[in-house]
Amino acid sequence: MNFLDLFCGAGGASLGYTQAGLTCKYAVDFDQTFLDSHEANHPGAKHIKMDIGASLDSDLWHNLKGKVDLVHGSPPCQPYSEANNRKKTARLDTTMIETFLEIVRRVQPKYWVMENVVGVYKLLAPGKYPVRLKLHATRFGVPQSRVRTFAGEFSPPNGYTKAVSWGEALGFTDSFIFTGTDRRPLQPFGQSRPSDQPASTLTGKGPSQWHLVRSDQIHDPRNLGRLLTIDECKIIQGFPKDYVFLGTKTQQQKQLGNAVPPAFTKAIGSALGRPGPLVSP
Repeated sequence: MNFLDLFCGAGGASLGYTQAGLTCKYAVDFDQTFLDSHEANHPGAKHIKMDIGASLDSDLWHNLKGKVDLVHGSPPCQPYSEANNRKKTARLDTTMIETFLEIVRRVQPKYWVMENVVGVYKLLAPGKYPVRLKLHATRFGVPQSRVRTFAGEFSPPNGYTKAVSWGEALGFTDSFIFTGTDRRPLQPFGQSRPSDQPASTLTGKGPSQWHLVRSDQIHDPRNLGRLLTIDECKIIQGFPKDYVFLGTKTQQQKQLGNAVPPAFTKAIGSALGRPGPLVSP
């Protein structure tokens, strides 16, 4: 079974599907650095640089009709993101979601999956989405508190796993990670997490977001500890250490923060083919 990955980024979703036994046939994104990272890890796919929102008239969608089994898409989600401090005044623009649905109509795959931030869930009309789920990363073995919306035409995953703490994943005990200089416990945008809990949500700031200190230093404002490394953030996001992120450190951080934890799509890909309703968008 093969798939097309739209808004593919560095390839977190693609990695999960390939771990489930699917083959990435096409990957599309507008950002060349993201595409380069994707190609470094998925060299067998055809990589296409394209502004998807401005390319509905492209012949690509007609040419792909009937040639892919699954279409996955992660339309840009900034207007709805919980990390967007202006979200209360932002206009809820669903243009890219509608663009994704139109591409699905034209390509006509057997299955399709849309992934987005949790805030999008309430915008999704049940009639368009035979499956609508809020999935928690911790239930798939990812050592991070990250909730995402998944919707489309696929069989819901099962086989949830035990939650893993960030300390267990990285091999730390009696330690804290905290965002910026804010060490208040469990605040919305300044969260400190002890090593026996999942990490807070990784954003595009990546390693510059998190400091690591020992427990006996957490109340000393003069001690900022050290920043997490790119490799440590890969593990917290559910990537293997040998997964390649290209570009500058800032670009790698952005790719990591925007990525889909592969465990999500591995679970979805593993469940494909189970009996369920087939409803077009």
